[in-house]
Amino acid sequence: EDFFSKGFQMQNLILHSNMILKLNKDSFSKTKGLIKLDLSRNFLCEPHSDTFKTLFRLEVLDLSHNYIKNISSLLFENLFSLKILDLSFNHIYHLSDNSFKNLIYLNELYLHLNPNLTVINSIFTFYGIKNIKLIHFPFSLFR
Repeated sequence: EDFFSKGFQMQNLILHSNMILKLNKDSFSKTKGLIKLDLSRNFLCEPHSDTFKTLFRLEVLDLSHNYIKNISSLLFENLFSLKILDLSFNHIYHLSDNSFKNLIYLNELYLHLNPNLTVINSIFTFYGIKNIKLIHFPFSLFR
């Protein structure tokens, strides 16, 4: 029996600087009420595409300062309430078409300091983001 199975409904989960290497598809399946999730400053490379699938209420997701290389088109698919997404200080080189397609409430997107990031077809990559107020990315993003 684990901590989350007791029905404890936490809203904030701060896991930064914990040397986390991997997130499985069920890592957060019992924390459906999360509003803020901080996974910054870990060693994440490629989160499973279903890792965040049950976090419908999540508003803030911080994945900065990791080693993420690729963003799957399914990774953020069910994050309908997300307002702030920080992907800065990673090694992202590729954003899939429709990576942010269901993020209709996204206000802030941080992509800076991903030195190899390029977006070839930007119309489809950022399709669906309607309420964005701040998007911070490197000047060399579009090639």
